[in-house]
Amino acid sequence: REDSGAQSSRQPFPSSGSAAYDSVHATPAKKMGANEFAEHEPADLDSCRQRLVHGLEDRGKLVGIPRLLDILGLYTLYTAYDKSIPSCVFDGIDDDEHVVDFKQKADSKKKPEAAYADTFKRVLDKLTTNANNATVPVQYRKSPYMYMDYQNRAVPGSTLKPDLAFFQDDGHTPNIATACILLEAKTTMPLDRVFRDYLGQIASYALEIWKRQPTRTFAPILLLLGCQLHLAVFTRNGYYKATIGQVMYQHKEDVLKQSRIVGQALRQLWFLLTLPVDKLGLLNTATATFEYLRIDTSACPATLMAVEYSAIMVTNSIEQRMPIIGRCAHLFRVVYGTKPAVLKLAWTRKNRLPEGAVYEVLSTKDGDGNPPVSGIPQIYASGILAKDVDGYRLEFLIMEDCGEPIVGHFAKLRETKIPADKFAQAVKCCVESVMQTLVEARHVSVLHRDISAGNIAIKNGRAYVIDWGYAKLLCPPNEPLDTTTAKRLKEGGSYKDGFAKRWEMDWDE
Repeated sequence: REDSGAQSSRQPFPSSGSAAYDSVHATPAKKMGANEFAEHEPADLDSCRQRLVHGLEDRGKLVGIPRLLDILGLYTLYTAYDKSIPSCVFDGIDDDEHVVDFKQKADSKKKPEAAYADTFKRVLDKLTTNANNATVPVQYRKSPYMYMDYQNRAVPGSTLKPDLAFFQDDGHTPNIATACILLEAKTTMPLDRVFRDYLGQIASYALEIWKRQPTRTFAPILLLLGCQLHLAVFTRNGYYKATIGQVMYQHKEDVLKQSRIVGQALRQLWFLLTLPVDKLGLLNTATATFEYLRIDTSACPATLMAVEYSAIMVTNSIEQRMPIIGRCAHLFRVVYGTKPAVLKLAWTRKNRLPEGAVYEVLSTKDGDGNPPVSGIPQIYASGILAKDVDGYRLEFLIMEDCGEPIVGHFAKLRETKIPADKFAQAVKCCVESVMQTLVEARHVSVLHRDISAGNIAIKNGRAYVIDWGYAKLLCPPNEPLDTTTAKRLKEGGSYKDGFAKRWEMDWDE
């Protein structure tokens, strides 16, 4: 186990290029399976958390802090921080106020977890006071985050009750849509119980962040197990767990023996809490509570931000099922200029054909002059917001509003007491229209691969095939790939110049 015997020998991070650095980064992360978690889950774990645990089967990795920072692209920032941060920031965290036993005796009526959470808050306050010092580089003097205690109430906009929640200290109302980090505190556990006991609970925290923050690149969750602080980082590809270390003292007599260990762990914690918001998984200011958006597509990746006024006005969100990992999409009804439209923000694997690229193929005349594919929505804007976050890409689409799914449409039609023959004719016309769209798409070498009732919509009696996020480019029958649509896209042909470059596509794959 990573924790065994490691605390007493924790050293500053090795520098990039050193033998120590290479040995750390060459070590593969240890995978953790769902069965390991399930047998240790608390008895009161509800079915939702159980599903999250099984959804994360074989998708967790135990890593060291250096490896995790490297994965997140933060290792270089840490080496600069480690060289410049003075030790005075971490001095003085050794009095009674920072010893858990003292806190427990003072508040004997509180739950044991509360003693750990309250002592940790005092540690945070002391770090904040110490860092406000002229000898500390200006970028590390103040954390851009403020914390709030939610031990006895839910975070606004959710049912979650983490012990602490960190928000950007920028004047915005704290709620789950603006939360940056959540922290859960637990008592010291027996040796046979480790981090995975609470996977379901912290995964539910990460899932709520995904739901409310569509452009969030990763969700960091802190887990305080006794005096030991752990960091779990959830991405669309899975999650990573690393141990920050001991950040406070259980007993007064531990201070002299463990001060160096605590100092090193606090050094890592303060680095995390002084990171700019864009380095802590906040791609931009867009959350599920924005009203106006502005998109700059002049570069790839494009940028999306919430603004006070713009040509893109968000009216409401469209509820979607949100898995804890894997492909997911956020849908919003918007007004694009004067047109009713739908904004789609989708996390997809980076090796898939971007959905915007698929629509560009479908809506462009081919080399033989054949018209665009019918039965697809008009695309007003599309692009990529994040190229690669742990193997996933964030895309955006602003498209024509295609009405309602066929299930709802035909349910309403049946309620109108329409004659059976007319109802059957309406169904037949819908099916024929969908088939026509798929055949036309096949003629330009595109296969949808995800036809379902949810991916067919009807507006004003016209059927649309939507959600081409799983589509693939194929070669026409009996023709080699290098003479197909793929080649025309790669070489230009009748398609817009720079197609492959604009979509960051690797044609060899």
